[in-house]
Amino acid sequence: MIFISIYYASLHLATWVPHTITVVALPYILFHFFWNNHRGGDSRARKKDPRNSKEENSKNIFLTIN
Repeated sequence: MIFISIYYASLHLATWVPHTITVVALPYILFHFFWNNHRGGDSRARKKDPRNSKEENSKNIFLTIN
């Protein structure tokens, strides 16, 4: 807690500059997209299985709520 309180003002000033969050978050998101995009194959073939569609629907609902 002390660590956060010491650096809070400087972090706040550094991230208050426009587009700082975008510059930090966009490479992070792209890295994870390309790193985890190794499943390959036809996505429509995977979705024909009802179990997969239930999993995908539950994930989509959860992500939409958040």
